[in-house]
Formats: sequence, structure tokens, C-alpha cells
Amino acid sequence: VAGGKGELSARLSLCHSLNVIMIDPRPADIASVYTNSVVPKLPNKWQASLEERLRHSPTFVQDKLETKFSQLVMPFTSPAPPLFAIQSSECEDGLESCCYAEKDLDDAVRNASVLIGLHADGATEAIVDAALLYQKPFVVVPCCVFPNLFRERYISVPIDDTPDNDILSGNSNMMKIGRNKESNGTTQRNTLREKR
Repeated sequence: VAGGKGELSARLSLCHSLNVIMIDPRPADIASVYTNSVVPKLPNKWQASLEERLRHSPTFVQDKLETKFSQLVMPFTSPAPPLFAIQSSECEDGLESCCYAEKDLDDAVRNASVLIGLHADGATEAIVDAALLYQKPFVVVPCCVFPNLFRERYISVPIDDTPDNDILSGNSNMMKIGRNKESNGTTQRNTLREKR
């Protein structure tokens, strides 16, 4: 989610042959990212192997991407709670309704093995929400918490043993929100760890 230029998607789909669906509002040129950013960082023997494959099949990278990678060019938002979700006979997986209006997005999240957001900016909390709702493992590395865009994000801050609300303004506070969501969700262990 919020895949940026797509380096992680390129590595997962082309180096590790994993199926990847990248969700980002900007289209990415994964073949170019792979060739220009990923390949130069690979071990020499992998680079030589790729050069050999490209000599035999000049469209190898594009051909492999067509089978292992797709992109949904759209923003990633929090899913609708099941109570307000879209009723549909096409939705499966124990949920009686789709939680995203876009069927492709709903299917992508529902069928994902893991949700990943590295510096996903405004999508970070949406990734946590979707992962908890769909009971998916997730990894987020928050960078910017955007306190001016998400004014509804508050954490409880005890002052003289009296809880109060404080606007979210830093990464450690974002981690507290994630832990609070997780403790109210369905996961069984702490998957959010703050970098120290």
C-alpha cells in the first residue's frame, strides 16, 4: 500500500516470484524501477543471470511482471465498518459485505497474505484498520502522521491520573494508536514495534 516508486513491489515480484498487488494513487513503472534501482543492488551472480535471461528473452522482465504484479491506481482508505459496508453476494471470507466500494480493492485486501506500508503517509492508519478488520498480518513503518489532515486522531494522555486527549503529532504516538487498535482487534500478539 502506498508503494511509491515500487522498489519493494519490484523486489517481491521479480526477485522472489511473489504475487504483488500495489495500491497507490500514482502509477508506477515497476520494470524501470527494477532495471534502474533494484538490479544494480543485486549480487553480481544474480545480475549475470538476469543479463543471460534478457539475452534469450528481451521481454523477460515485462513478461514476468504481467504474471506477478498488478497495480490498483487509487488511494487506500480505511474500510467501512461491517455495519456500514456495502451488501454484496460477491463478498466472502466470513464478512457478510464488502468493506470497500471498489470490488478490486476489496478483493485485493481480502485475498492478501500480508499488508505492507513503508512510509505510507496518510494510508498508515488505514492499513492497520484494514488488517484488523480482515484479520491479516501487517507491517507499517510510519513516517509522517499528518496531524493537520487527521485532526480526529487523539490519544489518551494521563495528566495527574486524569485521562485527557492530546492530538497525535509524532511517530511514537502513532505507535500508541496502533497498539490501542490492536488490543481492541483480533490479533494475539504485538505486531507493532517502535524503533528505538
